[in-house]
Amino acid sequence: MGMRYDNRALVEAIIASGEGYYAEFKTAWSYGPNGKEPRPLKEVARDVGETLVAFANSDGGDLLVGVEDDGAVTGVPYEGDALRYLVNAPKREILDVDLGATVRTVALDGKTVLWFRVEEHVGEPVVDARGRCLWRRGARSEPVPPREIERRRQHVLGDAGYEATPEPRAAVEDLDPLLARWPRPGRPPSRPPLRPPFRLWRHFDDFETLLRYWNLIESRNGVVTLRRAALLLFAREPLRWHANNRLRIRRVHGDDEGFGRRLRTREQEVSGPIAALIPRAIDLLQRELAAERRQETLFSTAQILPEEAISECVVNAVAHRNYAIEGQAIEILLFPDRVEVKSPGRLPEPITVEDLRRERGVHRSRN
Repeated sequence: MGMRYDNRALVEAIIASGEGYYAEFKTAWSYGPNGKEPRPLKEVARDVGETLVAFANSDGGDLLVGVEDDGAVTGVPYEGDALRYLVNAPKREILDVDLGATVRTVALDGKTVLWFRVEEHVGEPVVDARGRCLWRRGARSEPVPPREIERRRQHVLGDAGYEATPEPRAAVEDLDPLLARWPRPGRPPSRPPLRPPFRLWRHFDDFETLLRYWNLIESRNGVVTLRRAALLLFAREPLRWHANNRLRIRRVHGDDEGFGRRLRTREQEVSGPIAALIPRAIDLLQRELAAERRQETLFSTAQILPEEAISECVVNAVAHRNYAIEGQAIEILLFPDRVEVKSPGRLPEPITVEDLRRERGVHRSRN
């Protein structure tokens, strides 16, 4: 099975999705009193280094040089040695580590765009050639606070080994490509569960290209192998590949669950894959809350917790659980006065409960 990687369509999709946590656009032009002129080459190279460092210290991302902030394609004006200088910027502008960044030259509208892509770096924080340590904060690259740098040095980051493991028994045919479409046919648009480019489906229907872009497959000696993450997300038979790719919603009639004959719960279950599990679980929870509202109870979960908050709990519980713990499912317990979410696994290091309690702006993706 051939591996086709449509760079043009992917770049168009990234542009259509806009700048954000996973995507940054950089112009190669300056606009001043003398009109439009090329930016100094070293200045653009410095931007490349800083942005890739920020992506590597976060969850990875895509940098397009030759694209304005509003998505307009203006291209890069450099050729020959100047263009090669910019292509080699990751090696020169990042200190003491090879991030394995990929660089592709893509032609759009008769202009040249440079597409840099880097994955999350597992290990010590990355710094640029000027000693700056940056990370992504929303759609911006910002300095990492010194205390966060020290904490990261004390922890081994990245526990996505389970999801990245190849599954040689599986084939692309074991996946449902319709689950990767966004928005789903016949469903209202909502927040997508994965990083861009979702608008890629407006350009072409190449499921393998999407899988490769998301690093869900690998190719060795011409053989395509799925990673476990692909099966968790899109498997036609999800429980065949992970017995607890499921979420249980339990209504608790009282202050505690009870046990044995005193068990005071009513349970419903939603199974994967993840791309289908999230909207199904949210729909089920919304129905549960709607039924509770109709009872017009004086003090109820439905009255004190908005649906948006419940939906966010589902997304976080499903997307960030530790799937290496195969013996447990996600559980959401609806008590009369609260909601408890039990997602297998601890907080990804170095995030602590105290960080969450103090609402510190820390981010670490497990998956």
